[in-house]
Amino acid sequence: MDIRLLNDAKAVSIKNKDVSLLIDPVDSQLVADLIVYTDPGRGETSIKSNKTTTAKVFFEPGEYESRGMFLYGFFYKDADQPTLFYKIEYEGCHIAYLPAGIRILSQQQQDELGRIDVLLVNLEGHTDMKEVKDLVESLEPGVVIPVVPASRESLEDFLKVMAKAEAVPVEMFAADRYPYQEDKTEVVVLQSSVAS
Repeated sequence: MDIRLLNDAKAVSIKNKDVSLLIDPVDSQLVADLIVYTDPGRGETSIKSNKTTTAKVFFEPGEYESRGMFLYGFFYKDADQPTLFYKIEYEGCHIAYLPAGIRILSQQQQDELGRIDVLLVNLEGHTDMKEVKDLVESLEPGVVIPVVPASRESLEDFLKVMAKAEAVPVEMFAADRYPYQEDKTEVVVLQSSVAS
């Protein structure tokens, strides 16, 4: 499964030869088989405004399966506004996406997520990167990918607290072909690209 950031890191693309998924797309021209929204209101608005899409759109908590991909949507109970976070499973690869505003997950929420190979964490709005590091460490992913739609400064601060002095951004991360190391979380920085 290939993971990319699109439109200045405002959307995440996860795709392989069989299925494509977008997380929080802001561009209605982006095409995918599945679309998930972390803001339930945006998901509902998207369905009403885009009657021509053939994508399956998800914006509520629950368990879903489509085209061999399993999606698990969870309400973040401590948010000021309704927020969803997701776990995506496909062919043995476990990916979680935490949107902006998630500060800490309860033990129950961590248990619901279970094993995570790749954690995508949105840094927008975070001022305390130590808090983000604690969140990442509580989930013990094999790889963490910061999603940085705001400033590069937040990325630099995140890399410092994660003890990653420097990171060369890559265009795409192949989640299903990465050699994960037990008891170690790697940091991968993706370039934000404009959708092609």
